[in-house]
Amino acid sequence: MSVTRATMALTVATIVTGWMAAGLTSPSITVDTSPLHNRNWMTLYTNEMPLTWEWQTPATRAELDITGMSGAIMTNFTVVTTNWIWRPFSGSVPNEEDVYDLTLTFWNGDAIVGALTSRLAVVAGAFGAIVIDPGPENRKWQKIGNRAVIPYDSKWTNTIVNATGSSLAIAKQDGAAQTNEFSNLSGYYGWDLRQGGWGYGVFNLMLSFSITTPEWNASLI
Repeated sequence: MSVTRATMALTVATIVTGWMAAGLTSPSITVDTSPLHNRNWMTLYTNEMPLTWEWQTPATRAELDITGMSGAIMTNFTVVTTNWIWRPFSGSVPNEEDVYDLTLTFWNGDAIVGALTSRLAVVAGAFGAIVIDPGPENRKWQKIGNRAVIPYDSKWTNTIVNATGSSLAIAKQDGAAQTNEFSNLSGYYGWDLRQGGWGYGVFNLMLSFSITTPEWNASLI
């Protein structure tokens, strides 16, 4: 499933070709060059996201499931369809951040004939100015609410750019603990405290990209 600006760039390029034939020029656009190692591919910048895909030839219908921390939606396509506009929130600015898992399943009768998956995130910083705490000594840096969107990217420093694995360990002081292993080296993790049964408390987080690289640690309340 293509959910990136690369798809939009292709559409723009097609239009530009027609413009240039008429002696006009097009404005510059941003092109992300690394879909497997760049969070830009996974970040939403609009409340109208065009999803595009190739229809699986044997399929007679398809089912799109979008699941986030705040809820889930499902859409059925009973005829050949290759695009759909997804509106994850109303208005021009999201009320809360979220991470969404998208699954497009193709069916022929009662048999699955194909599936496509993707993950997208809504983060406040992608939609304009946000409140910035002045420094890490400010306790606001240490507090979270019901949900948190945690970014990770092995390109943060040159010492870990060639990491082979990534994980985020979360441990509640005197309580539950879990380690999340990521298949990609760059992306978002949606941490849902309420639905995950974490409750209130102090949490220690440790992000690492392999056993031989440095680790980042944080404590949240």
